[in-house]
Amino acid sequence: MTKRLSDFDIGLLLTLDALLKHQNVTHAAARLNITQSALSARLTRLRQLLNDPLFTTAASGRGMIPTPHASKTSAACRSPSPAIRRGSGNVISGKGRSSAARCRLPG
Repeated sequence: MTKRLSDFDIGLLLTLDALLKHQNVTHAAARLNITQSALSARLTRLRQLLNDPLFTTAASGRGMIPTPHASKTSAACRSPSPAIRRGSGNVISGKGRSSAARCRLPG
């Protein structure tokens, strides 16, 4: 089933983006200025919404490796990320939906 970007809040999308960039919960949480516990809760929510583990533990035991589904999701929604990160006033429109709501998440 394909999910719409608008099914996700901005916090979840920023969490996925930070995890894909840093591939480390501690670093991603620091980047988002949230606790590791809060980031883990967001990751759990993302996993439920996308029905995929999204990341596996790296062989070294430190860091995370994105699953193919996580990588595919990142590629599908790469274009709205800069606007979200900038905090552009143009990101939110209408009924609280992202202007990038046309982006379809695989799944």
